[in-house]
This record gives sequence, C-alpha cells and structure tokens, in this order.
Amino acid sequence: LQRKCSDMSRQEERTLPTKKESVYADGVSKEHNLKILQLNIDAISSKVNELRMFLEKHDIDVFCIQETKMLKKDKTPKFPGYVTERKDRGETRGREKGRGGGLITGIKRNIPYKRHDGEIRGPKDTITEWISIEVPTTDKKKVRITNAYVPPIRGSGSNQAVGGARDRKSV
Repeated sequence: LQRKCSDMSRQEERTLPTKKESVYADGVSKEHNLKILQLNIDAISSKVNELRMFLEKHDIDVFCIQETKMLKKDKTPKFPGYVTERKDRGETRGREKGRGGGLITGIKRNIPYKRHDGEIRGPKDTITEWISIEVPTTDKKKVRITNAYVPPIRGSGSNQAVGGARDRKSV
C-alpha cells in the first residue's frame, strides 16, 4: 500500500447533496461535497492501518476497495466512523483456501444509504463482483455508487464464460 498511496491521492471529489442524519429517510437534505476513494488494494490484511490513516487524513466519505482477498472466515476490518458492506468471492469447492477478488465499500456513519442488490452482469458474465449502494439526494432523488471488480480471464481453458468480460450491462 505504501507504493500505492500516491495513487490514492487521485480520489474523485464531486458535489452531491446528502442528508446529515444516519438513516435513509425522508427529510431535508443539505449540500455536501462527497469524496469517494476507489482502490484496488491487492490484499487488505496488511494494509488496514495505512488505509485508516489515509481515510482520516483526506476526509473520505465513501471508499470502494477491490481485491480484498478475504475469505468468509476472515473478520471484516474495522474503520472507525464508517459502516462497511462486504462481498467475498464465492469459494469454489476444493479451492476454499484460495484467496482472490472480494470487495469492501465503506460509508461514513453520518451519510444515509441503503444497499442496492440489482444485477449489473450480462447473461454470460459469471465473474464480475459488485456492491451497489444508494445515497439519497435532494428532491427525493438518489445516487447509486457501485464498487465493481472484473477479474482477468485466464486463457481459453477457463470454465468461466468466454464472452463474459464482453457481455456486461452498462452501469
């Protein structure tokens, strides 16, 4: 992560009205500059402390982390002040100890959201991993933030759909 910290400074900042309360509910919204961090972390376990420091230093509101390489039995890292949504890669029978893929999305506790479970893959895509959340905005609208990872297809002998990577829905 140390080498990648310079890459983290390229977070995207957008103006987005959000509510200040900690629930997804009707009410009055205030404008808030929402800072979103996207990072392919390539295994999170040894990089948690550095990531926590970066989130605090740069006042990140939502972070989308790919390739956590966590297994279901691993505890979700704690990020003070954030609620996390996690999705691990499905474990293939016989390869339960193989680590790969995986996502964590973190949302500041004062930002209301709800998880959105809509499908983003096309009919032949069996490899894309994603977590989507919706954050309410003014006028009862919402913005959807999707944390997605598309693993590389490893050769033509793969049991994954050959057309999978080309057969994605637009998001």
